[in-house]
Amino acid sequence: VTADTGALVSDPQSWPLVHVVGAALFRDHPQHGLQLFVARRSPGRRHGGCWEIPGGQVEDGEDEPTALVREIREELDVEIRLHHRLGEATVPAGGVRVRMAAWVGHIVHGEPTLVDHDDARWVRPVDFDHLHWGPADVPLLSALAAVWESPPQV
Repeated sequence: VTADTGALVSDPQSWPLVHVVGAALFRDHPQHGLQLFVARRSPGRRHGGCWEIPGGQVEDGEDEPTALVREIREELDVEIRLHHRLGEATVPAGGVRVRMAAWVGHIVHGEPTLVDHDDARWVRPVDFDHLHWGPADVPLLSALAAVWESPPQV
């Protein structure tokens, strides 16, 4: 029970689990070095205004790589190549538990076209603190920053 409203608060461990995947898409820029693609969720959507590595929900019967390739094609209209699974985190968010798995990859064809986002940037770890991240991405920021210590071949 909360002190301010007296409302009953359920245990987040009992909330439904939603399995999502995010693509940590990297490029090697000739002047700026290794950069990560991030996008800001459009206003009016869940977590609108928050920055994230793009991705989406894993559908029944899909494995994570298949879901991620599909989601990135739908959200950004690009083709990607995945390198390896970076890690995962589970966070409570809006009455559900979100289990997000992040995969490292790069764009192999196309330029990102924003569908579910209103802005996008290529960033480095020094930029992370200047962005308002979505709740599922926050626990993965240190793992994302560590990619610069052992960068993928992009």
